[in-house]
Amino acid sequence: MFALKKRSVILGRIDTQLAKQLHGQQNYWREDLKRIVATVKLLSSLSIAFRGHRENVDSKRRGNFFSCIQYLSEFDSFLKNHLERYENAGSGNVSYLSHSVCDEFIALMENEVKQHLIAEVKEAMYYSIIVDSTPDVTHIDQLTFILRFVDEKGDIKERFFGFIPIESHDSAYLENVVLENLRNYSIELKNSRGQTYDNASNISGRYTGLQARLKELCKTATYVPCDTHTLNLIGNCAAEACTPAVSYFDFIQMVFVFFSSSTRRWNFLQKNLQDSDMKNVKRISDTRWSARGDAVAALNLNYKEIQKTLIEIGEHANDKPVNKLEAKSLARKFDEYETALLAV
Repeated sequence: MFALKKRSVILGRIDTQLAKQLHGQQNYWREDLKRIVATVKLLSSLSIAFRGHRENVDSKRRGNFFSCIQYLSEFDSFLKNHLERYENAGSGNVSYLSHSVCDEFIALMENEVKQHLIAEVKEAMYYSIIVDSTPDVTHIDQLTFILRFVDEKGDIKERFFGFIPIESHDSAYLENVVLENLRNYSIELKNSRGQTYDNASNISGRYTGLQARLKELCKTATYVPCDTHTLNLIGNCAAEACTPAVSYFDFIQMVFVFFSSSTRRWNFLQKNLQDSDMKNVKRISDTRWSARGDAVAALNLNYKEIQKTLIEIGEHANDKPVNKLEAKSLARKFDEYETALLAV
């Protein structure tokens, strides 16, 4: 027994060697994950895409994640050695470089951030709800969910909780979406002191709108319509009550579409406007009334130059007949008294 103990001290026991080897592997992967997580955190915070067109070793477009890892390896011997050993290890081998690992880390970070935001709202106790929706490029309607509150220092804070895919604009459906998310965040509706949306009827409706439904559940959730959207609606309604104004704004939009739909016509216009301080015609915005003022100012400042360009395009031998006809029609519109008067 004494001899066995002596040999274990001198040579070491098998389980001791295995434990030492395991500890070394743990330290190795811990160091590797520090670098992987830091890269994922950086790209996520900057809203930069991770993946490339092809992620195999020979590809020159492996995406931002691999590009960052490879760049860091030029200054980090540990990371360089890790890439040499595991970059082309293939599926089934642990490397922590796969997109699934990145997705898992992103999900963990998302949860951590949300828990921090929830803690902020709960600490403030009272809050207001802000939601709005718009379709994205894939034609999925996304509901923006924001909570607004005052922190312990008296500063107003707004916290974005995410985009929520929705399938309907019905007020009852939106009510369920809002309540479900509040429940998921363990935030009580009874502490709501306000709700802010645009003036759409399904939202602002006095009896069956979303604001009325939430106010029925929480009397203190006062509805405050978006003042910017309200002002925009006032401007739109005032303009729509005047037929000449509607016709004039349509004319400005037609001028913009005519030039912007062709790079050749656009460049032709820029040459004639090269001495102008405002070189571009502007589009009519459906959501921002002030953009209409910019569009009117652009037309007013370049009135003669724009008409001259239209006349030249209408007489250009190489242009399509339909484009020449449209250019001449728009040019004649500039000579009308009503158009000139509204441009001032």
